[in-house]
Amino acid sequence: MSRILSRFVQNHWKDPKNLIQVLMGPRQVGKTTLITELTEHLSEGSFLYASADLPSPPTPDFIISHWSKVRALKVEKPTLVLDEIQKIPRWSETVKMLWDEDQRHKKIMNIWLLGSSAILIEKGLSESLTGRFELNFLPHWIFLECEKTF
Repeated sequence: MSRILSRFVQNHWKDPKNLIQVLMGPRQVGKTTLITELTEHLSEGSFLYASADLPSPPTPDFIISHWSKVRALKVEKPTLVLDEIQKIPRWSETVKMLWDEDQRHKKIMNIWLLGSSAILIEKGLSESLTGRFELNFLPHWIFLECEKTF
């Protein structure tokens, strides 16, 4: 792991409370790189990564489609990573609906939502997902990282 703060995120990787993990921070701080490093340790067919950073904004069906694919994985606790989630209109309502469905059916999955627009992410979290998520913030490099690297 390249970032000092990655240890904090790594501790939440296999969240025993089964909350949605939200990794938020400005662009180019290493959110996607960090998650990519964490998924390297997972076995093939136990996770799915999808980015909403597409030429035209995806619809909520983007979330539903990828969520369904992860539900179908034949592993005990599959992982879904949705990157740049804030680019999808009504993303929080869609995630809430799917997560609540899984809770009712006792389907346990690791859900990671990554985003770089703090305003859009926080708005969605406070409107629909209260009590269902844990927020992880990855800031620009802290002093210790700069000192260690340079």
